[in-house]
Amino acid sequence: DWEMLKLFEREIQVLQNLEHPRIPRYLTHFKSQDHTRLFLVMQAFQGQSLRERLRTGPLSENEAREMAQQVLNILSYLHTFSPPVIHRDIKPDNLILDAQHHVFLVDFGA
Repeated sequence: DWEMLKLFEREIQVLQNLEHPRIPRYLTHFKSQDHTRLFLVMQAFQGQSLRERLRTGPLSENEAREMAQQVLNILSYLHTFSPPVIHRDIKPDNLILDAQHHVFLVDFGA
C-alpha cells in the first residue's frame, strides 16, 4: 500500500529530527526480504513501564508530580516543532522509568 509507505517514511523523517534525552533516538529502518513488512529500529532504554511500576503499589504524591513534570517537559519539546509533533498514545505502557526515576516517552506509533 503506497499510502502506508508514505506515512511510514513521513514518520521516519519526524523521528530523525527528534533530539531529546528522554525520547528514543531513531537508529535505522529496513524492509523484510519479501518487502511485505517495514521495521523501525529505535534506541532502547533500561527500566520498567509505569504500568509495571504501579503493580508494586501507588506512587506518592511527590513521585506523581515529578513524573508529570518530566512528561510535560518532553511534550513541551515536541510541541516546539512546526507543525508540533503529537504523540497520540501516552499511557502507562509508553512511559519507561529508569533506576534514577527518569521518565522516557516511547512508542511514537510509526
